Amino acid sequence: AYFLGLFTADGHLSETGNMSIVSKNRSFLNDIANSIDSKVNFRKNEHGPGETRYKATFRSDDAEHIVRFSGYTGGYKADKLFFPEWIPETLVLDFIRGYLDGDGCIYANQDNLLRMSFTSICKDFLIELRNKLCQKLGVRGTLVKHKREADNHHNCYLLKYAHFETRLIAEKVFPGDTPSLKRERWYNLQNQVKTDVEKRVWLKHEEDFLKNNYKDMSNEKIASFFSKSQSAVRRKAGELNLTDNTQ
Repeated sequence: AYFLGLFTADGHLSETGNMSIVSKNRSFLNDIANSIDSKVNFRKNEHGPGETRYKATFRSDDAEHIVRFSGYTGGYKADKLFFPEWIPETLVLDFIRGYLDGDGCIYANQDNLLRMSFTSICKDFLIELRNKLCQKLGVRGTLVKHKREADNHHNCYLLKYAHFETRLIAEKVFPGDTPSLKRERWYNLQNQVKTDVEKRVWLKHEEDFLKNNYKDMSNEKIASFFSKSQSAVRRKAGELNLTDNTQ
């Protein structure tokens, strides 16, 4: 499921069945080839000033079967993506983690608040992805059209998530030592934003989340969503006259 998500974002299937994925991380591409039991050939590309990317080409009958079974028949696929409905519910987040590694981003904005986004020129695919995340995690996100400076031919769409939604998604898609390009960045971002967010005033959507979830969630869990301390959560709950049934 992870490989299919990554392929959906950054992969290409040739008419002869060869698959290729592009990344700046060569060792990661090698790990992906090993995970599908395939030999790999690398081609180095200078993507821009000081930026090197690697195109990994590999062949796996099993992986090709999964890719074709999911509807990809070769050639340009970015405008005809869809969320594979056959993926078991237990593996949906693995697929999403793969797509996040390929065409997703996790970062802190100018206010040092966490943000996550998924990109595609296929609006229907992002709608399906948003629906899946909403069903599994209760996060809604915002879908907007965005013009890419580097692409004059296509508009793309961004599915964006705010601070506490980003925390919830990241906690679920980055478990243990599962394959991921962005897990280390996620861990680093948590440490980066903690101090500033602790001092920042509570935003309305954060207060709404607290009101709706305080009775059913622990202070520790809620605090982790906002990178705040548990004492800060208790203070705000007291200001809002909330009753906590979990402590």
